[in-house]
Amino acid sequence: MKGILLVLSIGIGLLFACGSKDPMVEINQLINAKKTGQAKEKYKELVEQENNPNVWREYVKFLFEHNQFHDFKREAREYLAKNAQDLEIRNLQFDFYAKLATDAEKSGQYGTAMEYIHNKLLDENYKEYRKWESKQVAIFSKWFNEAKGKEDQAEMEEVVVSMIEFGFKNLAREKAPELHKKVMDRMEGKNLPEVEAEPKGDN
Repeated sequence: MKGILLVLSIGIGLLFACGSKDPMVEINQLINAKKTGQAKEKYKELVEQENNPNVWREYVKFLFEHNQFHDFKREAREYLAKNAQDLEIRNLQFDFYAKLATDAEKSGQYGTAMEYIHNKLLDENYKEYRKWESKQVAIFSKWFNEAKGKEDQAEMEEVVVSMIEFGFKNLAREKAPELHKKVMDRMEGKNLPEVEAEPKGDN
């Protein structure tokens, strides 16, 4: 009788073991079936249940690799706030901003591209920061040449102002010496209209 009960107990245990599915196996099956949305929801549930930084880390990587950039931006920021030394995730975050800078440049939003580069990509912890450092002159030159080709004086001046503000005064002077002087004079307070002094009242 005891032997029968032991066999039954083992059988029931095996039955439950087979019924409980590893959530990562299920997530990977969804990924392989290209059901990214469902995989993301399962991953999110797992992160909330496990409270495990390694699971969270893999979720952040999943979001980046599957172009879930809206969620990636938030999750990467929150993850790095608690795991600042994780250079792999830090570099994925840099790659995210590099993508935004590239997309902005391709769509002709050169000012936005330069802001991403200047504010997000010139960090020595980023493996490609030298590349972005050297791209700045090319982007500014492209932006200015396009504005000049359109004979858009206002945009040309905008480019010159941006060049100066981002530390490329020599490039601004080389591309547009007269505009450079005009902008610099304005920034330094020269050639401003005189304000007529108000008459002093009686004491």
